[in-house]
Amino acid sequence: MDIGTAKIIIDDPTLTDEKLSVLLLKAQRLALNHYFWKLDRPPTDEQKDAFLTKYEFEIYDVARAMNKDDARDGEVSHTELGITRQWGETGKQTIDKALSALPRKAYAGS
Repeated sequence: MDIGTAKIIIDDPTLTDEKLSVLLLKAQRLALNHYFWKLDRPPTDEQKDAFLTKYEFEIYDVARAMNKDDARDGEVSHTELGITRQWGETGKQTIDKALSALPRKAYAGS
């Protein structure tokens, strides 16, 4: 995955290259777990590489959703009406929506 492309897509000037690299690794891991969720053994390196290449831009979207959720840091919002809201809950929905763009691997006999 390309850091330069990730910077453009995620569009968060507060992220350093190190933080962006960690965020991309987390997004890749989450996407791989989502895709290979039914596999009894870990996928091979070739399978992982093929997946990460094929769904590169969807994984950037997962990283962007994760960053939005992390940036809120579980903060509570206070409105004029005194209503509070846990930001992390909406972030989880955003991450799930980003993951929904990735298919799940189907296996024969399952």
